Amino acid sequence: MSDLTYILTSQIKDYASIEDLKVAIIKTLARWFSNHYVFNEHALESWVKKEGTDVDVLYGNTFQFELSIRSENIYYLAMYAVGSFRRHGSSCDFFEKVLDCLEYQLGHPDIEFVTMATASSNKQQDEQTYYPETSLWPTRSINESPLPIAGAIAETVVYDEAEDDESLEDEDSDDEDSDDEDSDEFIMSMPLRDMNDNQIEKYVELCGRCPRDECEEWEMVYTGGDILRYSYCKFIQWGIEDQTVSHITISRALFDQITFTNYVFDGVVFEECVFKDIYLNNTTFKNCRFIDCEMDSSIVPDDSCSVENYYDSDEDA
Repeated sequence: MSDLTYILTSQIKDYASIEDLKVAIIKTLARWFSNHYVFNEHALESWVKKEGTDVDVLYGNTFQFELSIRSENIYYLAMYAVGSFRRHGSSCDFFEKVLDCLEYQLGHPDIEFVTMATASSNKQQDEQTYYPETSLWPTRSINESPLPIAGAIAETVVYDEAEDDESLEDEDSDDEDSDDEDSDEFIMSMPLRDMNDNQIEKYVELCGRCPRDECEEWEMVYTGGDILRYSYCKFIQWGIEDQTVSHITISRALFDQITFTNYVFDGVVFEECVFKDIYLNNTTFKNCRFIDCEMDSSIVPDDSCSVENYYDSDEDA
């Protein structure tokens, strides 16, 4: 059984029955994370009663939800992440945002938010409406303030440029954090087959586990043209050229009878890749790692690279 990381518990109100709430939860998750959840006439069957308790559990590869009745028309919804995560890491921040948006959607059953980003945006707008002080910032302008009346005590506000710079840096940092959250959300909801190498790596990081069924969606055979991704792709009898591939992880790729021309692999991690009958024409590997890869004699990494192959004791024998 996989480890679980507790995220948060939300209190949900105003649903006539727990069955209605179960349906609403799955319907929302299927809309936001179509790779993980399916909404159909068997939605209620996805929930399983936790043995020896009155808690209903919705299992998943990434999230686990536990639903219980607190009192009449009031419910507790607890969320867990499948895997072990740092409490204050970016993954837990994303999971908290998922539950936050889910709670907001469940609280507005008359509005169907198509994406989690839409729910998050509406939630922020509501918060600014209810707490307008959060959206009020001093407006600074030149030559717009009235002159002080003669004889009156004029209040002079002195702005510290250093403090302004720090404030701007903090705002930039907040914007970057927001962009990261949007990126995480986008990756978790996008079709698996459309992912590139960076997105696959980020998806695996967010899930906190080794990919399983996802591998079937990622597998593809290269048929020419632009390369969407290298991971889980089979390159057979092709000449590919004029590429610089840097700082990505390439997993379980097959390169069979391939000619690389004018290629640079820089800072690439190859995991469980197979290289067979490779011809290198003005192609270099630098600062790369080859982990459990099958390589023929044509692959000659320079001294900056490392080859890390691990074998079971039975194989060694």
